[in-house]
Amino acid sequence: MDAELALVTANLALAGPGKLFYDPFMGTGGFLVSAAQFGAVVTGSDIDGRSFRGREGKKVKGVAASAKGVDTGIGTNMIKYGSRDKLLGCFISDLTNSPLRTVGPTRRYADNGQSVERSSGGWLDGIISDPPYGVREGLKVLGLRRQVTSRLNIPVFESGEPYPVHVIDGVPAHTLPGYIAPKRPYAFTSMLDDILSFAANTLVDEGRLAFWMPVYHAEDDPDNSEVIPNSSERDKGHQAMDIPSHRDMELISVCVQEFNKWSRRLLTYRRRRRNEQHKEGENQADDHELKDGSRHRGSGGKGKTANELNDFRRKYFQPANPKVLPR
Repeated sequence: MDAELALVTANLALAGPGKLFYDPFMGTGGFLVSAAQFGAVVTGSDIDGRSFRGREGKKVKGVAASAKGVDTGIGTNMIKYGSRDKLLGCFISDLTNSPLRTVGPTRRYADNGQSVERSSGGWLDGIISDPPYGVREGLKVLGLRRQVTSRLNIPVFESGEPYPVHVIDGVPAHTLPGYIAPKRPYAFTSMLDDILSFAANTLVDEGRLAFWMPVYHAEDDPDNSEVIPNSSERDKGHQAMDIPSHRDMELISVCVQEFNKWSRRLLTYRRRRRNEQHKEGENQADDHELKDGSRHRGSGGKGKTANELNDFRRKYFQPANPKVLPR
């Protein structure tokens, strides 16, 4: 993502002083640098820590030779722009298996002389991100490709169910030296659902979510003749891939960046207030709505290969006019 669009994204998410912003797919940290320029305190994560760590031992003006960790990567950029004090830190994680708390803290309030517990809402002021499109390499999250059959007799919280653990020669794999967490393919539409569900659970009331979503052009897709309702003439050639939705997130703006055979949209959402009444018809669940309020789109979650799990990737590499060879 170029610097100008990163600044636009942070601006649409209302980054500013006194706010906490998070990027779950930070990469080299361009969005964090942009949000910090508006005065926000920032943090981020990525499934591959090498992208934001940088290379230790590299001489950079203004950075100590003994610097380690993020101060050799994203910290270097923060120092150059004078915003190192805005960076809380970074950690390795994927959004689907995030270690962050996804519900607001519970606090005690006095109600008619009685002490009651209520959720105080989220804790993030904004989330900005450019999630992986799964084109150069298939989209992956932490997990095993095959179902785990080995289990340890360790209860999971209060459920009492045994915890599934990958075991090698009778030893839990994650306790072995040199252990690397396995990854499995993941559907792109499921990732979009995860982003909105995470935002709904962690954003404060009126908090903003802004992220980019790729769209394949419909004129290059013979199987798709639909267009987005109420779209402009410039958008008529876009594939009608459903914009992700969540009952607690309100879509407030859609910006389009054009490329050759595809484009991408910058989607900005507002976290509804916890006591806000939904408009008529918005809070009615249907067959596609999940328990957390997000919605399934297309064949998300079905299939095993990268192309089966990502329609955009499949159509991106599909010839515009495939030739039929004579028999």
